[in-house]
Amino acid sequence: MMTPDQIYSVVIGRYPQLVPHRLSKRHGWSFFFKKVLNGPKSTRIFHTFTFRGRASNPTKIKLSVSSRLGPEQQFVFTGDEKALRKYIDQELRLYQKHFANK
Repeated sequence: MMTPDQIYSVVIGRYPQLVPHRLSKRHGWSFFFKKVLNGPKSTRIFHTFTFRGRASNPTKIKLSVSSRLGPEQQFVFTGDEKALRKYIDQELRLYQKHFANK
């Protein structure tokens, strides 16, 4: 299982178009496409977090683009870097298709 900080390391190393932003209420990161925008024109692609407290708390991921298009997509992430890249690539494709030019 990857921690939010390990996920951060993968993202900044492989996805230069994603801008990281540290979460304030949970331990984790949000990742935005090119610039940080919230609200109706949000550029958030996904975020990863654990609840503060115990080191054994699981890492969760919320797929922000998929969640905007349908039911919320949030789950405990137990995968490796390959699985993470699959989710990120999927979210980037969906963002480009539905939100990038709007």
